[in-house]
Amino acid sequence: MDISAIAGNCENCQTPLQGDFCHSCGQKKLDPQDWSLRRAAGDYWNELSELDSKVFRTLRLLLLHPGQLTKQYLSGQRQPFVPPVKLYLAITTLFFFFGAQTEFNIEGFQRSANDQRLGNIVKRLAESKKVPYEVELEKFNEGFHKMFSIAMGIGVVVFGFFVHLLYRRTEIYYARSLVFALHFWALFFVVVFVWRLAIHFGLKAPMQVFYVVLLPFLALSLRTVWPEKVSRYLPKLFALWAGTAMIYSMSVFLGIAAQLASYGSVMRDAMRR
Repeated sequence: MDISAIAGNCENCQTPLQGDFCHSCGQKKLDPQDWSLRRAAGDYWNELSELDSKVFRTLRLLLLHPGQLTKQYLSGQRQPFVPPVKLYLAITTLFFFFGAQTEFNIEGFQRSANDQRLGNIVKRLAESKKVPYEVELEKFNEGFHKMFSIAMGIGVVVFGFFVHLLYRRTEIYYARSLVFALHFWALFFVVVFVWRLAIHFGLKAPMQVFYVVLLPFLALSLRTVWPEKVSRYLPKLFALWAGTAMIYSMSVFLGIAAQLASYGSVMRDAMRR
């Protein structure tokens, strides 16, 4: 048996134990029965159940009660919910995974804008590299998603800073504004996923309509987290609404531009043809 277990020390950080759980790192004291199949199966089931309940509670508040998740998290109720960074990363990962179904790719953008120029550039690149168009298109979309996700990550940080500037009298710490930003943009990607899915199934509407649909979500989120007079609330709402449209549009643009630039001389040769 391990010496630390005999001495009554935590096997993870060696802190002297004062009970079944370490007061320093939180790890439970190991017992020989913990390795039994019955105990292990019970632990796995408890972990899975806790994860399911966390995800359900988090998504329910995020989607049905905009702003309530942020309000409860900032008040100190963190244990029942998925942490903001993990939530944002999980939702954006699913968004990119199902990007083809939502037409969040070059072909989808071409159909939405009725503009084939970008697709023609990709075709020229494929011809220059002597590879099938479909192969080059898939590579381009993968690169675009990667560049877009990086740009959006920076955009979320900037959005949080913008929120902090607007509510600097209420919020002393930037990290609290960043929590709001992470929650809002997680909600944003759920809404934009549904929106692009609707476009895939025949909805005919410009992107401007999407931002109108998004406005109530942002309005409810702000009013729930930071209730204040309408005269002070509305300017902040429309400033953040405009910032949302700018960050998303710029991230799409930068994602495409960065991917085009990554081709270097191949891109220049294709454009000369």
